[in-house]
Amino acid sequence: MNAGSVAGSHEEFVLLALPDVNGSLRGKALRPAAFEAAVERGTVMTDLILGLDPVDTPIAADEEVTSLDAALALIEARAVQVVVVKPQVVGGLAAALRVYTAAQAAGIHCVVTSSIETGIGVAAALHLAASMPGAPAAGLATLPMLAESLIEPPGLPVVRGSMAVPSAPGLGVRCTLAMGDRSE
Repeated sequence: MNAGSVAGSHEEFVLLALPDVNGSLRGKALRPAAFEAAVERGTVMTDLILGLDPVDTPIAADEEVTSLDAALALIEARAVQVVVVKPQVVGGLAAALRVYTAAQAAGIHCVVTSSIETGIGVAAALHLAASMPGAPAAGLATLPMLAESLIEPPGLPVVRGSMAVPSAPGLGVRCTLAMGDRSE
């Protein structure tokens, strides 16, 4: 398990988690050295597990969702409570919709986000999220991170924390490149 910290650095943890009788998870994140020390001391895994703290925060799969198959395996195993879907990573809009459908059937929440692509990819992800009841879009406001979004103004503005689904035909945005144009 990776956990983010200040300044974008990451620390590795060993995550122990078990469902309790209420359906919540009981979990504890241990630094690898602490986990290894417990094992070396002969600490029995059941002792570690019995000491787990209740965790009310849902476990989400994000970076682990590297393909349609990976997402479906996580859902089938009911390994998480939330699946973060990046349509371009799982194989496109149809594959992302399959992930959503499988997650819904399993009672697992689904969140749509982007993998920091141009405005066309973000518009597609936004439309997809809008078509999935109960699947919020998060992390789509990435266009300011790019030198060029490749879509005409006004682009996909964020107003009071929300991005409106464009109402123009197609994805609702217009590409700034003409067919055949290429960046050098």
